[in-house]
Formats: sequence, structure tokens, C-alpha cells
Amino acid sequence: MADKIDLANKKLDLDSSALMAVTDTSLLAELIAGIAPENHNPSLRYNSFRVLMRVAASHPALLMPFWDKFTAELHDSRADQQYIGIRLLAELIPKDTAHKFDQVFDLYFGLLTAPGLINANQVAWAAGKLALARPDLEPRITHLLLTFHNPHLDVIRNELVKSYAIESFQEYFDKVEEPAPILEFVKGLLQSPSPRARRAAKDFLSTHSK
Repeated sequence: MADKIDLANKKLDLDSSALMAVTDTSLLAELIAGIAPENHNPSLRYNSFRVLMRVAASHPALLMPFWDKFTAELHDSRADQQYIGIRLLAELIPKDTAHKFDQVFDLYFGLLTAPGLINANQVAWAAGKLALARPDLEPRITHLLLTFHNPHLDVIRNELVKSYAIESFQEYFDKVEEPAPILEFVKGLLQSPSPRARRAAKDFLSTHSK
């Protein structure tokens, strides 16, 4: 079935491809190969990633055998490969009953302060999913978000990343034992030079500030 699909086709039907991959092991293998660092076809890599994200959302257990391949993306020097690992691992962590994520926690969250804005944003965005799936890691995750500063980014871009952190806090704020530091963090962004951070802070406080 997989040979009937051109994964590099820019008009690929992502949803139907994901449905097929759930039962077609050869197509699934092709998708995994499509995101590999040695694949230099950007359309194939991007489509493979988007289809895998759909599979991860609907059938995360199906992708758990490839966990190590996804964590390997975090080690890659290219931001686009790191992005793939960040997003897929965030979807799979609820099925990580062996707590394999602990082995890459520092590497994953280290991308918050690595050069480059996009992946810092993505880690901050994914933090909420991770904290919900692993309540035991929530204090560490919260601390990293509250103390976030990326020396490679200017003030506005740092504040932009913080806007994604606020969105993560939205996901699990009701479950934290010490909400005061989060509220203080968010209030401090009401006058942020980043319009997105100001909006995120206002939205958060409209829901959670008494």
C-alpha cells in the first residue's frame, strides 16, 4: 500500500495517510525513514513528520518502538531535526510508562537556552503536555520556565518564549502546589515589549487571578 503514496507530494492527504499508516507497517517504516537526518528531501521530510504527528496523536503506542530514533533527533545539530524530536516526544510521553524521558530531560529542556528561537518556543509550548503527563517532573519543569533566559536571544524574543511558557502554565496551573511564583511571573509580563506575551499574560490572569 505504501508504494501507492508519494510522501513527497506537496498535496498529500495527511489524514488519510495517517489512517493508512496505523495498519500498514511498510508505510510506517517509510515515514520513519522520511524524517531521518540522512533524508535531504525537504518535502518528504516535512510530510513524513506531519503524518507521524497525526499517528502520534491518535495511536501514540504505535510509535513507542521508535522512541530512541526520536530522541536521537535532539542530538542533531540542525534545528529542523531537533524540532521533529521535540514535537513527537511531547505527543508520546503519556505512553512512556518506563520513564525513558528522564534520560533526555536535560537535553530536551536544554534547547530552551540553545541558539535559535523556534525550538525554544516549541520546548516552552510542550512543557505543559510534559508536566501533565509526568506530575513528578512538574516542579523541575516549572522552575525551568520561571527562571528562563536565553542568552542567545534579545529581550523581545526572550519574552516571546515566555508567552509559550504562560500557555503551558495554563494547562496545569490548577494542579501546582505553589501557584504564587507562576502568578508573579505572569504579572511581570503584563507590560512586556512582546505583544504576544502581553496577550498571554492578560488571558491567563483573566482566568486565574482572583
